[in-house]
Amino acid sequence: MILRDYDMPRRAGLAAQLKSVTSARGLKLIIGADIELAREIGADGVHCPRWYSPGAALPDGMILTAACHDTAELRRARAMGADLALLSPAFTTGSHPGDGAMGASAFKALAASAPLPVLALGGVLEINARCLTGRNVAGIAAISAFLG
Repeated sequence: MILRDYDMPRRAGLAAQLKSVTSARGLKLIIGADIELAREIGADGVHCPRWYSPGAALPDGMILTAACHDTAELRRARAMGADLALLSPAFTTGSHPGDGAMGASAFKALAASAPLPVLALGGVLEINARCLTGRNVAGIAAISAFLG
C-alpha cells in the first residue's frame, strides 16, 4: 500500500494506523514523498512522485518506488536507486483524464525497455489488467479498481 495523499491533515496519525494494519496482515506500507515520516513510523519504503527526491539515503531494507511516465523518468528512477517504478498512465483515468494514456502495446514496449521492474498504474481495472504483462512487468497497481 502506498500512502500518497501528500497534503492530508493528520497524515502522520493515519500513516501510523496504516502501518499497524499492514504489519498485522503481512503487507508493506510505503509513504509518499516523506522519508522522515517513513522512518518515524517504521514504514517499509518511500514513494517518489516526479517532483520529489528523498535527499538522503534510505535505511537498509527500505523500498524505494518512483512514479514514471516515460523513458527519461524510468532512467531517473534507476539512477536514484529505485527498486520499482509505477509506470503510468496505462489507460485513461478518472483522476487524470487529460493525461495521455499509453494503451497496452505502448505500455508493454516501454516496460520492456525499462532499467528496473515496473508496476502498471492508471486506469487498471479487472477487465484490462490481464493485458499488462511482459518483460519487466512485476504487477499492477490500482486505485479506482479498489474503490468500486
